[in-house]
Amino acid sequence: MSWIRSFDLFLFDFDGLLVNTEELHFEAYKQSASARGLELDWDMDEYGRHAYFSATGLKEGFRKKFPKVFDTDVLWDQFYLEKKKTYITLIEEGRSELMPGVDSLLKELHRLGKKTCVVTNSTLSMIAPIRDHIKELTLIENWITREDYSDPKPSSQGYQKAIDRLSSEGDNIIGFEDTIKGLKALLGTEARAFLISKINFLELSSESVDQELKDLSLKKGAIWSPSLSSFLSDSDAWLSSS
Repeated sequence: MSWIRSFDLFLFDFDGLLVNTEELHFEAYKQSASARGLELDWDMDEYGRHAYFSATGLKEGFRKKFPKVFDTDVLWDQFYLEKKKTYITLIEEGRSELMPGVDSLLKELHRLGKKTCVVTNSTLSMIAPIRDHIKELTLIENWITREDYSDPKPSSQGYQKAIDRLSSEGDNIIGFEDTIKGLKALLGTEARAFLISKINFLELSSESVDQELKDLSLKKGAIWSPSLSSFLSDSDAWLSSS
């Protein structure tokens, strides 16, 4: 992983990129819906189409799926609190684990003394139990959670706060995301953006994606890889070809 030496600050999303928590979020939504007598028959891909593209995608998806149940923001907010409690229960059961490749990457970054930071839309209360359970996450020195900024992704506010706080003049900065809204947040900063996703957003048709965002991704040299482990197995080639 010689490419690591080319960068000074490493920025990471959390859910679904470093830890398998996207699956647990989805399970919490399904259990919370079931507790209300609702059957959420999405699979993980369908959940992703709602969750990964915008800050309000899930709310809009639930309103379309169950229009009589979530027809006001108050009802949605109540449901979201129920989902959050269910999610924390799943975390406390010890069901979170690192995504493939994360362990070796974090250890190498720590060995080389690189600056690292997580920027997440999740709250500290949702992150803390996972850090307690997965000790390798303590190798990441800096954490910016939802309490630390006002505008969630796709706003760049959280990532920009990390850059302002941690970078020095001349630093090369790299960021990793697994959602389109997260990619948009990274592209609004000076960081080199990587999208780690099963779906190659950069090759989707303009009918499926925001063409302006796609054009910006290509202009700023964003790179896609199907998984973090896939990227790491050939990371020098990914970077040298871009």
